[in-house]
Amino acid sequence: MMPTDPPPAFEHASPLARALVTAAVQHIETAGALDDAAELRQAFSAQPTRAAQVQARAWLLGQRLGLPQELARWRLWGGWVGLGLAVLVALAGLAAGRSVLAPDRSINAVAAFVSLLGLHALTLSVWLLGLLWNWAGAHAGGGWSLGRLALGLAARWPFARGPHALDLWQGFRGVMQRARLWPWLTGLLSHSIWTAAFALTLAVLAFGFAFQTYRLSWQTTILSTDFFQHFVRVTGALPAALGFAVPDAEAVAQVGRAGAGFAPQALGQSEWAWWLMGCVAVYGLLPRALLACFSAWRWRAGPARLARLDLTDPYA
Repeated sequence: MMPTDPPPAFEHASPLARALVTAAVQHIETAGALDDAAELRQAFSAQPTRAAQVQARAWLLGQRLGLPQELARWRLWGGWVGLGLAVLVALAGLAAGRSVLAPDRSINAVAAFVSLLGLHALTLSVWLLGLLWNWAGAHAGGGWSLGRLALGLAARWPFARGPHALDLWQGFRGVMQRARLWPWLTGLLSHSIWTAAFALTLAVLAFGFAFQTYRLSWQTTILSTDFFQHFVRVTGALPAALGFAVPDAEAVAQVGRAGAGFAPQALGQSEWAWWLMGCVAVYGLLPRALLACFSAWRWRAGPARLARLDLTDPYA
């Protein structure tokens, strides 16, 4: 439902809210100037500086157009959209991991590793390339990401959407581009979604390994045992440093030599399970959580940049 609380007065609005409403009003006025005689008098009598007067005028007009209420609607639905995306990402990863589960409940360990972490590695690479592109000054808008998808869905969410929702979205994009905040906002949202998704994935894996019997192994037609021993040793180095159990070279070779009817010892299979969960935690959950914190730190510097935006009178 649409929030029923009245919008805050201009003096109590955040710098971000002021900048977004100002940009949205300017976008609306590209189609024609609004009747603002009363708002101009109130803004010019209450604010001492030109920039504050322009923002106050826009805020008063925005209240008349329902823009602060639209921002509140974004905040209300944005969290639910982000949570829904996190659940979908976790389900997609688990479904991909389950696709390598054989009828005899054996799991190709390497295929499960790639299934659980492959999409994460691809999207993280795209985000990092977009960040480098932004730093190089080639593009201030940022590339595709889960964070941008979440913002777009929240802005276009049909429930109680006002008539100027898309104007506010256009103003929002303009403010983020001018302040070069897209990478940090979308990064904060994207990494938070992935962090929640990996937490759900680890919870499901831990529950499954704790109460059901699975046999982790590897199969190949052209690769050697040395390849899998090296793969497990390299990928297990960081999880082992954090206390996760990792199969040794003999355990890897033993699984490779085993036939279809091989019944491994529970201890050996426990090490494989901890290796897989450790890899998901170290290479999936941990970097996303750290990047979410870093993006949040960079995003918090945004209000200072927003305050320095070159705001101009729409009638100038």
